[in-house]
Parts: sequence; structure tokens; C-alpha cells
Amino acid sequence: MFRVRIFAFFSLFLVLALRPPAQASAAQEGEDASHGPAEPEAGRWLEDKEQPCFFYRGSCRGPERADTLIRRLYREGAVFVGLVASGDDPLGLRVYLPLDEEKREEIFAIANELLPSAGSVLSREEGQDQLTIWF
Repeated sequence: MFRVRIFAFFSLFLVLALRPPAQASAAQEGEDASHGPAEPEAGRWLEDKEQPCFFYRGSCRGPERADTLIRRLYREGAVFVGLVASGDDPLGLRVYLPLDEEKREEIFAIANELLPSAGSVLSREEGQDQLTIWF
């Protein structure tokens, strides 16, 4: 009986040890490869488009000096500022928040300066790790 258990244990061990690793899905591979958010960095997106604002259907969408806003968010402690887009159309900014409470409060203050003008409700601290500023 003991030999059967040992044989079963080692057989199972060999099967698991020699099995090829599971394949990751395409979405997981893309996320794991970059180790970061899925959306493009907003400042770099603006630089690539060579424009100071998020241009959409012939006019600026969101703040007129989006590059200044993005720099301000980073200066106040944002970990990452990504562009939320549908295809090539900008819809908003996703701000990844720092852990420091004072820096988080500054970022919420900046967001709340912009959100009412875009017709959105004010944001408040609820322990989230990111904040989206819609245009």
C-alpha cells in the first residue's frame, strides 16, 4: 500500500513538473509586457499629435492647454496620466493616484476645477487608486 502511494505521488509530481507552462491570453501578455496601464500616456499622445489640446472634430476638447494640465497633475503627485480614448478620439484623462493623502487631495482639487465645466459631478476621495476626468 505504501509503495502504491509513493508511486502515485511521484507520478503526479513528474506529470506536473514536466508539463509545459500554460499559455497566457493575448490581453494578459500585453498587460504583463508593459507592466503598466493599458491606455497611452496623455502627454506623449499630445506630443505625437503636435497639438496643445485634445483635438476632436475640429475643435479642442477638454482644457485648451492640456499639456499644462498634465504637467500640473504630475507635479502634484500623479503616478501616471493616461488618455481615455475611443479609437483616435480623446474622451478624458485617467489619473493614477499616489498613496500620499495630501497629494491625492491636490489632484482631486484639480479634477474638481475641471469636472463642472464638462458637465460632470464633483469627485471625492473614496480610497480609489485612479480618477477619470471626462471631457
